[in-house]
Amino acid sequence: MDYPDRIELILTYKHDPLDTEIFSEKVDAVKIGDYYKLVHVPAFAPNIAYGDIVKVEFDDGEFHFDELIEESGYSVAHVIIWKPECRDKVISTLNDFGCGVNTHCKLPLNSLRLKV
Repeated sequence: MDYPDRIELILTYKHDPLDTEIFSEKVDAVKIGDYYKLVHVPAFAPNIAYGDIVKVEFDDGEFHFDELIEESGYSVAHVIIWKPECRDKVISTLNDFGCGVNTHCKLPLNSLRLKV
C-alpha cells in the first residue's frame, strides 16, 4: 500500500499500566521516508511528543502507532489555567518563549499542551 503524505494517527494507551481501560487520541503526522513525524502535540498519550518519528500500522482503514523510531527531543507539558481571564496572556508569553501551544478548553478550566 502507498501511504499518504499526511495522516490522522491513532495513539492508544493506558493511564495506569495496571488498569484494563484503554484510551486513544488522534494526532496529525506527515510522511518522512518510510515513517511519520508527529506535527501535533499529543494531549494525553505518554512517552510521545511533537516531532517524534514513528512507524505506523494500517489496520481496518485507520493508521495506528506501532513503534517509536526517533525521539524529537521535545517534551510535552500540560498547563491548567484556573483564571480564564489570564489565558491569552499565558499563551502569548509561552509563544514568545518559542513553545508550541495547543489549547483544549473545557469550562471552567483551560488546558494547554506545550511543545517545549
